Amino acid sequence: MQIPYELALGWRYTRAGRATRRNGFISFISGVSMLGIALGVAALIIVLSVMNGFQKRGARPHAQRRRAHRNFCPRR
Repeated sequence: MQIPYELALGWRYTRAGRATRRNGFISFISGVSMLGIALGVAALIIVLSVMNGFQKRGARPHAQRRRAHRNFCPRR
């Protein structure tokens, strides 16, 4: 079974062996990059879910109805 070229290339650099110093560094960088992308996507999903929940629940208009502690009026 032949795997696609893109998958083979990604797998090669993701699992770069410790045989040479350069391949080990590439493996470390690719691991850090994948971790950063995974954390960014997770944060985006969480924020969008929370905002969607606020819209469906109606918390945004409820928060806007509250009275402020201070009111600022322009000088006459």
